[in-house]
Amino acid sequence: MATSAPEDSRQLSGELCIGFDDHGRRGGHGGPPFLKRTCTDDLGKTGLHQVAEVPLPQRAARCCSGYNDAEMPAIDYKDRRRMRLDVEFQFAAAHRLPRYDGPCSRLHGHNYKVFIALEGEVDPASGMIADFGVIKAKVQEHLLARVDHRDLNDVLENPTAENIARWIWEVLQPHLPGLVEVRLYEIPDSCVTYRGQGAR
Repeated sequence: MATSAPEDSRQLSGELCIGFDDHGRRGGHGGPPFLKRTCTDDLGKTGLHQVAEVPLPQRAARCCSGYNDAEMPAIDYKDRRRMRLDVEFQFAAAHRLPRYDGPCSRLHGHNYKVFIALEGEVDPASGMIADFGVIKAKVQEHLLARVDHRDLNDVLENPTAENIARWIWEVLQPHLPGLVEVRLYEIPDSCVTYRGQGAR
């Protein structure tokens, strides 16, 4: 008849965990926390064994203290710093290139992506260069309403990406103070950038 092996010779496996007493406190009855191993021996017997005491670091006692408890004044920037805003827009449009010798001379379409960039000093009172909502409203009114799901040949004789980017600048510049750049993606991996007449 087979006999069970002594307790200390059994192969144990399991997970280490922090021990808690019956009241949910680390350790037992106010004592230090300790590591326990939930084990299953080679005979299928499961038990919970204390394997080590682990004193908590002193820093852990202060884990609830932090910046929220410190009496620190909120930062309020009063100086003017120059910054740049980039706002992304998308539109779908058709076009053909009448002066191009290739498939793009036939009518086709693109899902365009355009980034409108503004630069200026941050107003200390508002903390902004410009309101994103105002930028989006102006671009919607003066640009997107004219090009989205439209034929760009109705606007430009030869609507290459370069000419479209220049036209977008000319349309938006009177309505967006601080406009410094138009970046137009005709396809996801290729774009053209226009920074106004005379810009490098």
